[in-house]
Amino acid sequence: MGSLDFLRGNILVLILTNVIWIFALRMILPFVPLYALALNATKPQVGLIQALRFTAMLLTFPIAGYLTDKLGRIRIIVTSGYLSSAVYLLLALAPDWRVIALGNFLGGLASFSFPALSALTADSLKPSQRGIGFAVSMAIPGILAIPSPYIGGYLVTKYGTVPAMRALYLSLMATNLVVTILRMKFLRETIDVSRESPVELTARKIPRLLLDSYKGIAETLRWMPRGLTSLTAILVLSFFSDAVTSPFWVVYATEAIGISKLQYGLITLLAGALNMLLSIPAGLIVDRVGPKRSMSAAFLLFLLPILYFPHARDFNTVLVIYLVISLANAFSVTACQTLLANLVPRELRGRVMAALGRGMIRINVLWSGGGPAVGFLLSIPLALGSLSGGYLYTLNPEAPWVLLTATLTLCLAILLFLLKEPERPEL
Repeated sequence: MGSLDFLRGNILVLILTNVIWIFALRMILPFVPLYALALNATKPQVGLIQALRFTAMLLTFPIAGYLTDKLGRIRIIVTSGYLSSAVYLLLALAPDWRVIALGNFLGGLASFSFPALSALTADSLKPSQRGIGFAVSMAIPGILAIPSPYIGGYLVTKYGTVPAMRALYLSLMATNLVVTILRMKFLRETIDVSRESPVELTARKIPRLLLDSYKGIAETLRWMPRGLTSLTAILVLSFFSDAVTSPFWVVYATEAIGISKLQYGLITLLAGALNMLLSIPAGLIVDRVGPKRSMSAAFLLFLLPILYFPHARDFNTVLVIYLVISLANAFSVTACQTLLANLVPRELRGRVMAALGRGMIRINVLWSGGGPAVGFLLSIPLALGSLSGGYLYTLNPEAPWVLLTATLTLCLAILLFLLKEPERPEL
């Protein structure tokens, strides 16, 4: 199979299960802010809802990373899957925005599989195939989920925001249960946990576990080489500014520009299609020219369309903006993941990815942030960005995109002048 010989074992199982899960998830994500607004949330409360999820991640991710390296990847992934399904049921039944806020907080607590999923993916790929491996892992589920935002937009338009979102959350709950069962049966562990001392998850042991988990994060931060420190700064800055804007792309497009929900679904469909179709070529280019050069090109592409978005006045302009950002996302996501995996040794990968996520830098025009991209350190700027975004949008609807442009410019400068790639990638 040549360069695609990684399409077996864990990578194949993750791709196939993600095909099912992402199709259901992406019908929902573009319209979550509209669901909250329909249940009487204000603009600042929309930001608060997202901030609560990231605050919960701040509490759970250090433990998740510690347990990922102590108990193994699979046990963490399966437990999180069952708990997340219960949260989706709560969101489906939410009577008002406060329950959505509670559901988002509980969802953040239940999302402790992300460090394990990130570590398992990196463990299962050779260093020479990480660019194409990460790209294919995202592209196949993403390509098959291309119609999802349009289907979601159609359902929201036809049946109304609240009834459609309730039905979509119920379908996501069922889908997530199926995915969890399949992963439990077919995924295989990538580390030897038999040599680790047993971890007792009793009420009396939890305080000690918290202490050990946060101590492990502190040790990891002290270990970081200069290249990883520079990448961390880029991640923190970009995730903060993206959190300011991510809930309000759909709000500004539908309220200020006047695009219908169905038109917005079509825009996200086309932009998502371009992003997914370019993911595999982008992965090949990242492996050929290097992740730093690829990230630099992506950051340059981001700047103009983001700055111009508040001045867009019609469907075609918004579509072009989303297409250019999706093109840049195809490179930034794969390049950053590859660079992070190359910098971090296997034995520390769970804890580092608990702190930094998988390193998937992207501008979330298609859905709100989160997922494996998020780590412990990133949950803080994400929560702060989400909280401030609603107030900033209320004061001046154009201001979030000006802030995002300025922050990405600073990230590009750090990338070009301070970040050095490792001479020999970690296995």
